[in-house]
Amino acid sequence: MTSCEAFVAQRANTFRTHSNCMLRRHNSDGPDDSINTTRALLESMFLLEEEPTSSTIDDLDRAGATSRLSGTKRRRLEREKGILELLASSSSDEAISLMWEHWYGERGAGPKETLDSVSKLIQSMSPAALELAASKLDTCIAEHEDWAEPVNQLALIRFFEGKYSESEVLCGRVLKLKPWHFGARSGLAACFQKQGDVARAQAEAALGLPPLGETRSTGGKVFNPRKAWVGKMIREMDLRKKFGL
Repeated sequence: MTSCEAFVAQRANTFRTHSNCMLRRHNSDGPDDSINTTRALLESMFLLEEEPTSSTIDDLDRAGATSRLSGTKRRRLEREKGILELLASSSSDEAISLMWEHWYGERGAGPKETLDSVSKLIQSMSPAALELAASKLDTCIAEHEDWAEPVNQLALIRFFEGKYSESEVLCGRVLKLKPWHFGARSGLAACFQKQGDVARAQAEAALGLPPLGETRSTGGKVFNPRKAWVGKMIREMDLRKKFGL
C-alpha cells in the first residue's frame, strides 16, 4: 500500500479511534480588512520547511489586526497549545486522544453533546443516519461559525458518501481555522487520492503529523520530524493568538 493509499484507509481508522475515545469519555462580526491582511500573511508562512522571514514578521506587525482574542478563546488556545506540545513527547498517544476531546468540547457541554450524537450516527454508516448527522452539523456550524470540529465531521460524512470534492473543500475550511488539525490534513490527502490527484495527495500527506523518532536527512543530518512539526504549529498558534485570529 502506498503512503497515500494508507491515508485513505487511515481516514476511516482515524474517525473510529477518536469517535470511540469521545464516546468513552461521554458522561460576531465578520473580519475587517486588517484581519484579512494578517490572515493572508500568516497563511503565506505555513510551509513546514520554511521559517518565517524578518520581512514577513515586519509585515505582520504593520498589519496589526484590530481585534483581539476574548479571554475564553485565549484560554482555549492555551489549553490546545499545551496538548500540541505533548504530541512531541512520549505521551503522544494520550495527547492525540486529549486533542480530539478538546476539539469536540471547546464550545461547552451542550455543543459537545451534539457532536457525540453525530458520532453515533456516523458509526451506523446508514445513508439516513449520515444525512441526519449532516443536518445536525449544518445547524452547529451556523451557530458556531469559527468552530472547526463540526466542519471536520461534515467533511468525514461527505467522504464516506463518496463526495470527495465537497469533503476536500470542507477539510480546507478546517485547516484555515486550525492548520495543526491532523485529522483534516489526513482527510484532505485522502480526498485527493480518491480523486486521482496523487501528487497533491502526497504533498498533503507530507504536511501531516510525522511519526515519532529521529530520522536522517538526505544530507546526513539527524533530526526529529515530529518535534519540527510541533514547533512549526506552535509558532503558527502563537502568531494567531498575538494577532487575534
